[in-house]
Amino acid sequence: MTTTRVSLQSLGCRVNRAETEDLQRSLASHGIEVVAPGEAPIAILTTCCVTAEAEAKSRKAARRMARDPEVGHLIVWGCGARLFADDFRGISDRVTIARSLDEVVTLVGELATQTPAFDEDGVCAPAKAVLRARPNLKIQDGCDRRCSYCIVWKARGASRSLDADQVAYLVSDLSAKGFGEVVLCGVNLGTYASNGLDLTGLLRKLLAETDVGRLRLSSIEPQDVTDELLDLMAASDGRI
Repeated sequence: MTTTRVSLQSLGCRVNRAETEDLQRSLASHGIEVVAPGEAPIAILTTCCVTAEAEAKSRKAARRMARDPEVGHLIVWGCGARLFADDFRGISDRVTIARSLDEVVTLVGELATQTPAFDEDGVCAPAKAVLRARPNLKIQDGCDRRCSYCIVWKARGASRSLDADQVAYLVSDLSAKGFGEVVLCGVNLGTYASNGLDLTGLLRKLLAETDVGRLRLSSIEPQDVTDELLDLMAASDGRI
């Protein structure tokens, strides 16, 4: 029996982490095993470009991974890859750019046919650090504010939010799987809007319809922290 194995590395914000966690689950559903960095012939890098330093770190990580003799193929995706695809392609002929999670999974399947697979007695160590005891759930993406100092909106596009009923389903599912806490994250989390609900309305729904022990909020812009949100947090008995 042979198994396709890949390694994952994620740079940047909680949204990147959430997408990398989603990717690991999607790969697992396709029978692909995620193992420790340097222990797989296919490597995947989630890039960041929120600052010039983050962009430079992403390029540095890609160069290091592409030089690894164990890595036959490097798939690069995320914000940095969306905006600076040619820079990453120029690093090595081993680099392939992907623009979405589904495209990453498809590429892994295609590249696996070109890459020697490990047998069931392979020595690769399972990855431990990607999936977390406190999972990140991306409920919002993109931003409409287009601040002059920020480049992320160019990579992420217009603001959009996950359907509120879907959020409730996913939180309930994570709770049922034994996760006591879920981190809600987004590129601009405070602008969440779905089914007539803003972030406060969504939280009220999740408190009523799920039994998750705690909901954590990733960073929110100050102007989006309303009195209504603060009142709900104070009344949540520690669940937010």
